Amino acid sequence: MCVANTAGVECLVCEGPDGCDDGICEADCETVQVNLEEPSCPSECTSCDSATSTCYIDCATSDCDETTITCPEDWGCYITCDGTTACDTVTFDCPADYPCNILCIGTAPCQDSVFNCGDAPCDILCQGTASCSNAIVNCGLSDTRIDCAITGTEDVTTNAAIGSECACEATGDCF
Repeated sequence: MCVANTAGVECLVCEGPDGCDDGICEADCETVQVNLEEPSCPSECTSCDSATSTCYIDCATSDCDETTITCPEDWGCYITCDGTTACDTVTFDCPADYPCNILCIGTAPCQDSVFNCGDAPCDILCQGTASCSNAIVNCGLSDTRIDCAITGTEDVTTNAAIGSECACEATGDCF
């Protein structure tokens, strides 16, 4: 079978007795639907980059407080919580097998939040006074880092995944 519908049309796939001769179908063949469209952006995302399978979730323009933010499966995730008390008391569920980046910027963002990292790399940047205070970071099987870049963050707890030999660490002023 070849992907075309008339003889003499360039073949994409050819099999059997109606095969190709130098990329040209030798006989009429069955048309096969080929989906060349990029995957659509999952509804959880504010925007996407289909070429890199990255989902962007922007909590600067929507109210994400006291919610669960679940990244779509089969997409890397980049979450931005930008603003005073943005993303407070949020549970972040990162994808199982794709990287996850969470950026908490401003005064007191991501306080009392839970970060559930998958088994791919997970990076959390807490950049603001008292950002990520009282947060719990549940690390996956790959490297997980929470970086508290400005003073005032208190009581960040990190829990390493059972059986992981990768980093599950807090750096900067996380304690």
